[in-house]
Formats: sequence, C-alpha cells, structure tokens
Amino acid sequence: MDGERLAEVRNRAGLTQAALAEMLGQSQSHYARYERGVHDPSSETLKKICLTLDVSPEYLLDMVDSSAIDPFGGAPLSEDEATLVSWYRRSTPEGRTVIQATAKAVAATASPLTSSGQSEAGIA
Repeated sequence: MDGERLAEVRNRAGLTQAALAEMLGQSQSHYARYERGVHDPSSETLKKICLTLDVSPEYLLDMVDSSAIDPFGGAPLSEDEATLVSWYRRSTPEGRTVIQATAKAVAATASPLTSSGQSEAGIA
C-alpha cells in the first residue's frame, strides 16, 4: 500500500489519523503504520478504508494514477462531487435519508438533466 497516497486521501476527506482509526475500529498508532508503510491492512480493512474515504483500492495500491472511483464510465468525479459522496457514505442511515431528500428537492427545482433534454432515468 502507498502510505503517502493514503495520507493524501485521508487529509482530502478532512479526517485525522485518530478519526479514521476510530471509524475503522483501530488505535491511531496501529493505523499510522499503514501511512508509514510499516504494515499493510487486511483486505477487510482495505475495503473499509476505501468505502470510508471513497477511493479505489487500485489507487491506494499504486496501480492507477486517479483516486476517483468512476461509476460513470469515463467521467471522473470532481473534487466537490467526491466530497459530497464521501459525506454521504460517512453519514448515518438517517443522515443519508436527509441528504437524498435534499438532493431530490434541489434537482426538482432546476435540473440540468431535464433542461438539456436528457432523461432522469438514473436518478432514484
């Protein structure tokens, strides 16, 4: 694992080592070993890190140059979009419901998808 990349993504998410370690159920000193390159996380821990930080395992393993997970087939997420997704994924189920309702309300008032003639089929 590339510890420098892990630290970069964690910092971009606005988390301290201690905060991320707590989310992973680990001590800060144990987590810090990942960033120092002393120890690699288990596959389960790597999965948790990727989901929490919204980053691909390939990026953390230094297999690709882009950190963005690309669910849109070639259109990488902007930094703002990645931040929103990260906040959503770190939210409680109740928080996610609020985020979804807010996004639907905003999209209903001025959706660039409908104004450009595209379908909203992908929006739940």
